[in-house]
Amino acid sequence: MALIEDVNNKLGQHAAKNDYWASAGVRVIRCKLPYGDYCVPPAVVVDTKRDVAELAMDVSSDPRRFRDAAIRARDHGSTMVILVENEEGYRCLDDLAAWENPRAGVNRRKGMRPPIGGARLAKACKSMRSRYGLQFAFCSPQEAGRAVIWLYHMFHEEKNRGTNMVIEAVSSNHQVSPATGPLIFISTVLTHFVGGSSGREGAALQIGGSLGSLAGRLIRLDDEDRRVAVMCGMSAVFAALFGTPVAAGIFSLEVASVGVLYYAALLPCLFAAFLGAGISGWMGVEAEHYHIFNMPEFNLGGAAYVVLLGILCTLVSIGFCMLLHQSEKFYKKKLPNPYIRILAASALFIAITLLSGTRDYNGSSVHLIEAAMEGHVRYEAFLLKAVFTAVALGAGFKGGEIVPTLCVGATFGCAVGKVAGVSPSFSAACGMVALFAGVTNCPVSTLIIALELFGEEGLSFFALIIGITFVLSGYYGLYGSQRFAYSKIRPEFIDRKSN
Repeated sequence: MALIEDVNNKLGQHAAKNDYWASAGVRVIRCKLPYGDYCVPPAVVVDTKRDVAELAMDVSSDPRRFRDAAIRARDHGSTMVILVENEEGYRCLDDLAAWENPRAGVNRRKGMRPPIGGARLAKACKSMRSRYGLQFAFCSPQEAGRAVIWLYHMFHEEKNRGTNMVIEAVSSNHQVSPATGPLIFISTVLTHFVGGSSGREGAALQIGGSLGSLAGRLIRLDDEDRRVAVMCGMSAVFAALFGTPVAAGIFSLEVASVGVLYYAALLPCLFAAFLGAGISGWMGVEAEHYHIFNMPEFNLGGAAYVVLLGILCTLVSIGFCMLLHQSEKFYKKKLPNPYIRILAASALFIAITLLSGTRDYNGSSVHLIEAAMEGHVRYEAFLLKAVFTAVALGAGFKGGEIVPTLCVGATFGCAVGKVAGVSPSFSAACGMVALFAGVTNCPVSTLIIALELFGEEGLSFFALIIGITFVLSGYYGLYGSQRFAYSKIRPEFIDRKSN
């Protein structure tokens, strides 16, 4: 583990911390930091105070410095923590109310403000915490070195980026934390328990990736084989939950880097996917399958309709990705405190549920997909499902985006079909696969999912609409860590991340 120390820290004045880090095998690198005293990239930045008096002086004399540093850290994706060393035993902001400023009895010149007291100091710190996401921690001078490392581990899990972290584990040397599996399982169950609009397949990818990474470390695989183990875990759990083993085996190879398939992992991932699907089937979990009513013939008219539907689905897929990403940014900007953020989102979610007059858009809304395949959904259902999902997932509720994506696609396709006078069931199926291709940028696995869900009768239609949506959706996607190795429209190496 490496720790960055600001060069402005004077050598010799932090001997206790440096001695602990040396004994723990932590490598300390000294360089200029834009804010803070220590940084463990990329999760947390720590600014140390030698005592409460130094904190009080900084808060009272230059509060804008704290604010600006916290905002810069937040913009860089980090958390700013003020670590206050003290011998008095203070352990939280509430304890500061009992602190007495030693300068309180000092004679002051006329017109000077009295020094800040403990109650005012605690109130000011709490205000900065709620407004700017600035965090405060307390320890004794002897515990300072251990506290910095503890803060890193604590905030590293808070910064866990879910499916993006698993994708990075496949495309690079990033590690998937063993805590990812149980945390995403519990948080997804809680999200569905309270009716949050999310799916389960995204959580399955994280659970599988976490188990695969853990297995790779236990049997001491090298980096390349560990990536294969992560992909196998993703394929197994995805197939077990969704019942599409062939698509699950290919999806893990395709999602990390668009334009490049990890063929070395093909057989292990397919084996893991069939094993996962087989075990879940043996335990009574039925595979998903939908019947398409009144499928048209593949002729010029049918192809023209699918082309038009594909263009419309492209716009919806781009809008859905932008809505999810922008809602997350908006929440974090306006409500940096995660506890306030989740409470505010809960209140908003309850409000829009009451306003809609139905709970159809709560949870995964699989029943909406079934209704769309039968042609019985409202025209605005796709928009409401997208909004409900953005409100929930953007605030920090956990789950997956895949089932909501399929639901948005199915309800939108059904609505277009009813307007155009084309089979709503057929249009819903096309909308599902088009949205999936547009947001995941995985055309091969999308086509296989279509065949496993709907059968081979609509192969020509599915291939056409998947190709249109994949190309026209550009570089938008659900997963910010997904890389595009090659351009979608030219034989050109671009190596860029999704929007």
